[in-house]
Amino acid sequence: MMRPYTLAYPGMLAVGGAVLANKGVSMRTALEVALATCLGWIGGLYSCDAFDKALDSIAKPSRPPPSGRVTTRSACQFMVAYAAFGLLLAAGLSPLCVVLALAMGDAAIAITFRTIWSWHGIA
Repeated sequence: MMRPYTLAYPGMLAVGGAVLANKGVSMRTALEVALATCLGWIGGLYSCDAFDKALDSIAKPSRPPPSGRVTTRSACQFMVAYAAFGLLLAAGLSPLCVVLALAMGDAAIAITFRTIWSWHGIA
């Protein structure tokens, strides 16, 4: 389920943003920013695994959800857990981080549900 090679991008982007926003970022803060972002990213990967199961069963049947190695329910549970841990870590950084994380989460949920509804002809 995990794709470690995809973690470099969000982590480096988050650290770069933190450094640009505050030139005196400590190593600890930079690592916390990177970890919080990567946890949210991993949660998003699990969400894709959960919601793309039907498509992956055709295009990539060897992936864990379509092959039956991981259930949709466990993928959703991991998605929530990783996103929650990332949000908790962001809360330790600043209240603004929580607001931004929740706003991004809200946008992701809206896009996800819009996509699901359009697949079923509801939206």
